[in-house]
Amino acid sequence: KLHIIFQQIWQSEIIPQEMKDASIIHLYKRKGNRHECNNHRGISLLSIAGKIFARILLNRLTAHLDRGLL
Repeated sequence: KLHIIFQQIWQSEIIPQEMKDASIIHLYKRKGNRHECNNHRGISLLSIAGKIFARILLNRLTAHLDRGLL
């Protein structure tokens, strides 16, 4: 089923917003004062389908670049 969804995205050239959205959370770096913003870092949580599609797209673009097509 995921393959069919990816084919539809590829053909329509429209990526669903749910696959592009990310939730950003902050993590304590485990050093310094826990209440200071500089002692935290942010990470983005993406949908699994979005990550898979991004990897497929990256692989295709890299292959085109290697062949000098882009």
